[in-house]
Amino acid sequence: MRFLNKFFGDNALAGVDGELVDEMARDLLMAPADLVVAAHAAGAPELMPEMMREIGLDPEAIQAAMPGLYRDMAATCATCPSRDRCEAEMEMGTAGKRVDEFCPNAWTFEGLK
Repeated sequence: MRFLNKFFGDNALAGVDGELVDEMARDLLMAPADLVVAAHAAGAPELMPEMMREIGLDPEAIQAAMPGLYRDMAATCATCPSRDRCEAEMEMGTAGKRVDEFCPNAWTFEGLK
C-alpha cells in the first residue's frame, strides 16, 4: 500500500469511486474495507517495531515466537487513530515514556516485558 501513499498522500483512496475500490480490492484478493484500512495505514507497520524497540522489546523475536499476536498488534497499529501522535512522540524521543497515553497496544506491550 506504500505505493498508494507515495502518489496520493495519507488518504490514498479519498474520492476514489467505490466501484474502482472494489475492483482494486478484487485484484489484490482483499475485501474492499481491508483495502481502505490498509491504504490509510501506510507507514504504520514501521511505527510498531520502532515503538517496541523504544520500550525495550525485540519485535523480531516476538514476531517469530508469537506470529498471531504480532499480526493482531500490527492490525491494531494499522487502524490506530493516534498515528500522528505516535509519529510526533517518536520524533521527540518521548514515545517510550508516554506510550500508555495514546497507544492501543500499550497493555500488550507491557504484558510482553
